[in-house]
Amino acid sequence: MRLGQCSKYHVPANNLTLAAGAAMRMENQPMATKPPVSRPARPSRSAGATAGANVGAKPRPARARQAVTSSEEAVRGEAERDTRKFLLGKVYELISEHGIESLSMRTVAQAVQMSTGTINHHFGNKRGMLIAALENAYELPLDWEDYRGSPAAQLRRLVLGYVLRGPNDRFWRFWINYLAMSTRDADMSSHQKVRYARQERFWAKLIRDAIEAGEFKPDI
Repeated sequence: MRLGQCSKYHVPANNLTLAAGAAMRMENQPMATKPPVSRPARPSRSAGATAGANVGAKPRPARARQAVTSSEEAVRGEAERDTRKFLLGKVYELISEHGIESLSMRTVAQAVQMSTGTINHHFGNKRGMLIAALENAYELPLDWEDYRGSPAAQLRRLVLGYVLRGPNDRFWRFWINYLAMSTRDADMSSHQKVRYARQERFWAKLIRDAIEAGEFKPDI
């Protein structure tokens, strides 16, 4: 078979030469490649889970969080005051029955069925507990605001509350024990004198206010 011929088709020689040259040029040229397709990054599993967990959740405003915190603190503060007052009532009873010398943080804890840690939290030590009991004894009655506007009525309330008590009232037995201890303890005696002087000034002001209001005679 001659050049340019095949068993089935006849191809001119010049055409074969052109085809061979074109094929050689194509082999020397780089192959065209498709440009890379950019695909969006898939979110990680943890990010998806977090996003799913927060769907529909509304963040609590800062003011709301502060209001909740303030409310909780107020409740805790009121509970602390109630517990402290309850403990001081038990201190009065123990001193009235057994005296100050036998009083301890442990005896108070046993009497109220609480831990000594709770008693220490409120008073620190025995001396702090005795001073707190003294301060509480000078506090105004809970219904004091009911008598505001009438100094004479306020003085009458103090007399009824601190002087004219029942015969079995343990407050006076506590007071006698406290005064007896202050004769042997210089620090407690000093504290008592300062507190009593403050109380005298308070009573004197009530008397002056009652005179100015016309409830007492000026020469009282």
